[in-house]
Amino acid sequence: MAQEDSSDRRLPRDDVTYRLRIDLTGTEPPLWRQLEVASDLFLDEFHWIIQVAFGWENCHLHQFTAGRGRNTKHYLCSYLADDGADGIPEEEIRLDEVLVRRGDKLSYEYDFGDGWQHTIKLEATIPQAGTEPVALCVAGDVRHRRDQRDAGQPDQRAR
Repeated sequence: MAQEDSSDRRLPRDDVTYRLRIDLTGTEPPLWRQLEVASDLFLDEFHWIIQVAFGWENCHLHQFTAGRGRNTKHYLCSYLADDGADGIPEEEIRLDEVLVRRGDKLSYEYDFGDGWQHTIKLEATIPQAGTEPVALCVAGDVRHRRDQRDAGQPDQRAR
C-alpha cells in the first residue's frame, strides 16, 4: 500500500467552509447536491455526509480518486485498505488536502457493481464565523430521490 510522505501534507484549513457540488454522472434528470462542509473533514467522514445527502445506507464499497493517468491517487475505504489494495486509507486524508482551489475536482465511486460515479467540485470557500454545522445540504433536487441502493447503473436509474 502506497504511503504519502508526511512532509507533503498540508495544514488543515479549519477557518473555512467549502461549498461543493456533487453530481451523480449519467443521470437524467440530473441528480446532484450542493453541500457546505467543514474543509478539514477527513474523507471517511465526508463519505458519511455523501451517504446522508443522497439518502443511501452505506451498503456498498466506495473510494475517492483525484488526478488523472499516472498521477491518479486512490483514497480507499477501510475494507479496501485492509485488504491490501493500492492506495491511501481515506481516514488519513482531509478534504482540504485534495480540494485546494476553486474548480478542483474529486471523484467518488460508490457501489463498484453498478459503478455510481460522482464528481465533486469545489465551488467556493466561505469564511467561518464559528457557528456553522459540519455539513449542510443547501441545494439539489430531492424530488427524484428514491431507494437507489440496487437501482442499476446510472443511465438506467433516473429516466
